Amino acid sequence: MKINYSYFVLILSLIASISCVNSQNTYYVATNGNDANSGSESNPFQTFSKAV
Repeated sequence: MKINYSYFVLILSLIASISCVNSQNTYYVATNGNDANSGSESNPFQTFSKAV
């Protein structure tokens, strides 16, 4: 059986993109936060650049 490699690459790309979408994180930033914190809701970052 001959495998069509373009379909194989397409399917692998779709699987990889779906797994990347599921790995999103939520970080919190507050003026009274600290950039040494974890970025959670109870321990937010102070600056936006740390969250990105």
